[in-house]
Amino acid sequence: MVPMLVALTKIMVWLCAGEILSRLNIIPVPGPVIGLVFLYCQITYEGSLSDELGSVADRLLQFLGMLFVPAGVGVVGHLDRMSAEALPIAAAIIGGTAMTIVATAFAADRIGAHAAARHTNPRAEAQDAAA
Repeated sequence: MVPMLVALTKIMVWLCAGEILSRLNIIPVPGPVIGLVFLYCQITYEGSLSDELGSVADRLLQFLGMLFVPAGVGVVGHLDRMSAEALPIAAAIIGGTAMTIVATAFAADRIGAHAAARHTNPRAEAQDAAA
């Protein structure tokens, strides 16, 4: 039980640190995103995800759907505004999705080309490692 409390404490400490930085306008990013980046950095520094932290994350994911209820209520509460601005909202959703797909395809193509070049030219690996 205690290791799970330690893991939950890690999550909450990084979440609080992110919220503090966000609310002080030090970093113009939502607090949970900052906290998640901090938690990721800690996991990377430690070298692996602990079983306790993985278990706590799995537990939290079980209740993720419940976290969308307030957002759904907010949407329903502003249906009149959403209907008045339906065209810009639809354009933003479609445009954002299209840009994400294009950027992902471009990145995947570049990574694939780089991996293929390294696979066909073993000296490139040595040169990359030396650089």
